[in-house]
Amino acid sequence: MTKLVSRPTAVLVRGPNHCARLDMTVRGGADSTTVIVVSDGVGLARACRSANKRANFASQRFLSSTKTPLTGAQIEQLLNTRGCGGPYGLLKDLEDKLINLRMEMGVWQGKSILRLTGSLKTMEPNESRLTAEPRRCRVYLDAQTLWPHRVEWWASRKSTDDDFLFLQVEYRDPQVNQPLSHEDCVREFTYVPE
Repeated sequence: MTKLVSRPTAVLVRGPNHCARLDMTVRGGADSTTVIVVSDGVGLARACRSANKRANFASQRFLSSTKTPLTGAQIEQLLNTRGCGGPYGLLKDLEDKLINLRMEMGVWQGKSILRLTGSLKTMEPNESRLTAEPRRCRVYLDAQTLWPHRVEWWASRKSTDDDFLFLQVEYRDPQVNQPLSHEDCVREFTYVPE
């Protein structure tokens, strides 16, 4: 079991056999949306709830369009696209999307870090549904362990505009290789509708 906490907005728990749970609150201005993603290793459930609105729910089995079971790599890719890949999944994804990388050494939050800055490859027009397109990414790695403390995406609405911080993810307080009891696994990796 791996548990990552980013207070106060997200908790990610990963278990064996593609089990995962993400509880996250996304804030945009004064509005917030709660997202819960749960994988029991056989399928995935996802619920999104905005303030004073009914939850939007979707579920799927880990099967292809021809009803054959997905491979482990395909399941991990699906979990990663749903935010459950953790730091490894995110860094693997960025490996394919970042170009023109620069590295700087420095200090962030009192920690010695390596900061990688790169440009994001442009998305195909039908891939992007965002009002601003992320153009740059910064990854803050611990100088000793290479733990990704923080990842930032910088965007602009037009190519002539200055970039602004579009999205940030911090991986804080990791608890790695902590065994869960059977009861803990059932609680963490079962989706119970509210």
